[in-house]
Amino acid sequence: DNGNHFAGRDSISGLGSHPQLTTLSNGNIVVVWDEQIQQQNKFYKRIGIQKRNAGGQSEGTAYISVDTGMATYPVITSLQKNATLIAWLQKKGEKNFISYQHIDLN
Repeated sequence: DNGNHFAGRDSISGLGSHPQLTTLSNGNIVVVWDEQIQQQNKFYKRIGIQKRNAGGQSEGTAYISVDTGMATYPVITSLQKNATLIAWLQKKGEKNFISYQHIDLN
């Protein structure tokens, strides 16, 4: 229908990259991404998460990794009863590890 039923563009993060999203059982949408931030004279990457209602309107943004680390490439999947599982690559020293977090969004 020539795009008449698509929502307009909406920015989640001006610094974000590698976005991933999932839909919850109640129709809400959850988006995760990584973004670069500067703390004093150093640059880091952190993982952001934003919940949106079924109409696409933001219901809040949070960050699930530390601000002074290197957290990149998040992936997300929905679980039962509006919960999600998010995994990402976390660098500690010279080694990379996979980190994850279970988040209940009720």
